[in-house]
Amino acid sequence: MRKDTPKKGIVAVNKRGRSLPSAMEWRPIFLATLRATGNIRLSCHQAGIGRKTAYIAKEKSAEFQSQWEEALNDAVDVLEGEARKRALETSDTLLIFLLKAHRPELYRETHHLRHSGPDGGPIQLTKEKIIFTLKFDNPNDDENADLAVYETPSNGYQHIALNGSEEGT
Repeated sequence: MRKDTPKKGIVAVNKRGRSLPSAMEWRPIFLATLRATGNIRLSCHQAGIGRKTAYIAKEKSAEFQSQWEEALNDAVDVLEGEARKRALETSDTLLIFLLKAHRPELYRETHHLRHSGPDGGPIQLTKEKIIFTLKFDNPNDDENADLAVYETPSNGYQHIALNGSEEGT
């Protein structure tokens, strides 16, 4: 017999000293409430257990995990049925949500974001690090000068670009 299994005649108790129901007692109540409400906290309360107890049991028992998932699916089926009824009777918004959920290929909002380089071509990536950029405004001249100083990690020297022309230093 394992240490955590109560011996005959000994009742397990919670922190408040209340006796805990056995799994045979609480699981059917938990699953019935979960099936009816889809609410785990309420299901635990109705079954007289804590959430931790329920989650540990779910983790340890594949059968209970399957029953849990089936109960939640049943609860969602009831919600879907009610949502469908309301959507057909009164709510265009709810109808739209149901269509998006059940036929996403037709009704979901799809956004495509594409990045491209100049004229739709590929984006050119470099491994250069810009050190600083200076812009010079010459009030006496129609042309403005731009100076960018950057380094290329592969060769370790700096380039200076003045109005688009490059010089190595």
